[in-house]
Amino acid sequence: MMNREERKNIAKVTINADNMYVMGLEIPYDKNIEILLDGVQTILNGIDSVQNLTLENENAASVLMNNNVIRTIKESGMIENPLLFKRWVCAQTFRMLNYKGWDRSKGWDAYMRNHLNYKYQFTMLMDEVKRLVKMEKDGGHDFEVESMFWTFNTIQQIYMENLHYVKRELKRQAREKRYSKPHVKRLNGYYLHVERDMIDSAIESFEVIVDKMDEVNSYSELLKIMKELNNMPILNRTDLKCPTWKSVYRGYGGFYTLYNLFGWHGITLENKTMEESITHIEDLLKGDYFAEPWRFHYMLKKVIKDNDFNLSKSISKVGNKRERLNIA
Repeated sequence: MMNREERKNIAKVTINADNMYVMGLEIPYDKNIEILLDGVQTILNGIDSVQNLTLENENAASVLMNNNVIRTIKESGMIENPLLFKRWVCAQTFRMLNYKGWDRSKGWDAYMRNHLNYKYQFTMLMDEVKRLVKMEKDGGHDFEVESMFWTFNTIQQIYMENLHYVKRELKRQAREKRYSKPHVKRLNGYYLHVERDMIDSAIESFEVIVDKMDEVNSYSELLKIMKELNNMPILNRTDLKCPTWKSVYRGYGGFYTLYNLFGWHGITLENKTMEESITHIEDLLKGDYFAEPWRFHYMLKKVIKDNDFNLSKSISKVGNKRERLNIA
């Protein structure tokens, strides 16, 4: 517990995006700083856009805005603290599960269809591999777990599925003769225009690059190939996603949301402790669920239903408990 004098050196920042989640992070420097993140998406859009900002110490505010951790989030859009990243995944998953669209659609799939465009698959993959490159240097348990979702083979399969969809779309345009040249967008925002009789060879040039992923031995090598594919053609659709990416993304969110429910919200699997519950889902990832990660999504939905769990109410309880204990 902190005394009154120690509290003078604390800067409190509350970032309120959508009341979805509360996160805490201690930034070490010559004075103590506590950051409470209520909806990390605001941070990801840039610390300069924060609206709800309360600072108890002006000197601390200056240090906060220039801190390496905050600067990293501003510049890369990435949360390097593993705990914060897992909580962000949890918040995003609940946002998708609880989604209600303007067209009366609802749920995880409706959110994906209405808010995550086709290109998102590859921008998200790029960010994830960049994280894995940094984690790979130190190894450890977190790297072992995350790399089981986004394996070299999985990422290669996602790129190949995309090229299959693109080839199919270009050939459809060629049959219908609606355009002088079939065309699709590229990842870098430009267009790829192809002669009708050159579609196979045009796509093959990208497939050759994707095939190089067979030989990679590290995520840094994989990242280099992904950067080579920055001009890869993609679809201009929101309703369709690559099946492998969708399966892994669904399971990735389910796994880390379960991880958070077990570790931070007092939820456990039947007849198991917190530690046993976490060990159980990690064992599933290494075994039965490795080839079918989407199953974590449905496991999560069952756990939520069986426990009548409400994330917002649980967060409120945690916050009230912190206040009663006078924890900064």
